[in-house]
Amino acid sequence: MKKIINILLRYLKSSGIKEWNQVAVDWNWDNGLKPLTWIIKQPECDKGTALLIYWVSDPNYFLQYRFKKDIPKYELDRYNLQKEIEKRFTTNFYTNELFKFEPTNYGGADYTKCINSISKNKAIPDFMYIKTKGKQLKHGILIEGIPDSVWNKGGQPAE
Repeated sequence: MKKIINILLRYLKSSGIKEWNQVAVDWNWDNGLKPLTWIIKQPECDKGTALLIYWVSDPNYFLQYRFKKDIPKYELDRYNLQKEIEKRFTTNFYTNELFKFEPTNYGGADYTKCINSISKNKAIPDFMYIKTKGKQLKHGILIEGIPDSVWNKGGQPAE
């Protein structure tokens, strides 16, 4: 899978925000965070894409930890990804808004549920609850969030 991820990163660098959003929509989180981290660090990244990555990465989970040092090491990359997105929203880094994302209704799920039921020590910042306008891309277009052209260069996915 490491080879596929490296090919995917080259693909992302040569594609645009629509392709980045589709990768995020269909991403299999078991494949790691490298492509998503690359996407959220791009100035052209769409607000809806960044919010999708943020909420699907389950920021509610980390509310149970009072301090970063208490978070299990295997979860730190996901936590750091979320904090990077929050930081970029505070500086208005994301200016494009072409893709729809609504944290209270994405794919029929309310990603804001469980808030405040886990911890009163922390809270998800208010600015992360925004709803973006734009086009909603369909789920299931890419296998594991990886375009066919990438699979073709690095080997087909296991059936």
